[in-house]
Amino acid sequence: MARGSFGIASVVVATALAWPSAVGATDKSQAEQLLEEGRRLLAEGRAADACPKLAASQRLEPAAATALALGDCHERRRLWASAWTAYREAGVLARQRNDAERDKLARERADQVEPRLAKVVVLTSATLPAGAEVRRDNVPVPEGALGTPIPVDSGRHSVEAWVGGELKFRTSVTVPEEGGVVTVRLPALTGGPADRLPFSPAREAPDDRFGARTQRIVAIGLAGVGVVGVAVGIGFGASARSMWNDALQNHCDAQRRCDAYGVDEAAIARKNGNVATAAVGVGVVALATAAVLWLTSRAGEPSAGVASRVRAGGVAF
Repeated sequence: MARGSFGIASVVVATALAWPSAVGATDKSQAEQLLEEGRRLLAEGRAADACPKLAASQRLEPAAATALALGDCHERRRLWASAWTAYREAGVLARQRNDAERDKLARERADQVEPRLAKVVVLTSATLPAGAEVRRDNVPVPEGALGTPIPVDSGRHSVEAWVGGELKFRTSVTVPEEGGVVTVRLPALTGGPADRLPFSPAREAPDDRFGARTQRIVAIGLAGVGVVGVAVGIGFGASARSMWNDALQNHCDAQRRCDAYGVDEAAIARKNGNVATAAVGVGVVALATAAVLWLTSRAGEPSAGVASRVRAGGVAF
């Protein structure tokens, strides 16, 4: 990939990460609103809808009470690893605030869930070569965590090994709903373009010359950021318009003199409008950058007739 393309991507990602702090004044009220909505959905038995609300609230304003509610939500969906993680986080936050009651509750709930945890352990047959990276579900696994069973939710999980940006091993495993350890054994990994592993033609990995594949992965990630940004902006914009209209119609007179509720509602509407503008701006820039990265990744790509292809694969034990 061209160095300039990475520079653009870095700016966009940095902007996206910086955005929450730029609208920090809104985070608390938004977190409370999401928490209330999540609790309402949970009380209605709609855990699948409640969990994303509670998780979003926790990201905006981490709190022991929210983490406990999120753990309960995951537990109802039988996502034991996510529930256990949320309860442990609740305990940490409670201890930071000297909240002994919530700390005790978090410990009890985590202990209740722990026997149900299913885990994945990645074992290596030799020392990893320089530049090697192991990923589980596309998330890097620290070298120190190799050989250690890590709690995961049930379902399909992927494990990959990369050396010098080249895919060397890939497999997927099915983790049972409750208990047990699933083991994935990595073959001996060595560097160099001549090292190939057998792989099913149906899942043949494309040529990654000049980092084209990596560039496309970055482009897809930025596209996701862009879509989320625009969607969040539209949502906040609609909320701002609705609250503003309600304040003018029901809580303000013709001279826009408002009662206390109208003043608060108008202030929140203005904040939501600012969030909408920022979110849409980040989303548009991310989408534009993703398009540039995707298009430039195809420049200079060798034709299918002469391109050498990297084959990678693996077996789960």
